[in-house]
Amino acid sequence: MNTRVNKLLSIKGRKTVDEFHRGIGSRHVEYCGMSRNEAGLKKAKEKIKALKVEFWQNVNVLGSATELNQELEKAGRWPTL
Repeated sequence: MNTRVNKLLSIKGRKTVDEFHRGIGSRHVEYCGMSRNEAGLKKAKEKIKALKVEFWQNVNVLGSATELNQELEKAGRWPTL
């Protein structure tokens, strides 16, 4: 098992991977949608950076690495700090 997988499984935070995915989606819709502007894009960039930091401190990936684990696969999409 690689280091990234071990880290994702060991965090044991309070939020699920899906909660983080919904959070990033709502920020994109709110600040990067059809009616975007420079100020909104800058705000989105800051909020997404903060969400990434929170992810690596507070995610809870259910399951294990020894079987098919869609939560682990989704968590693996997040960039590292």
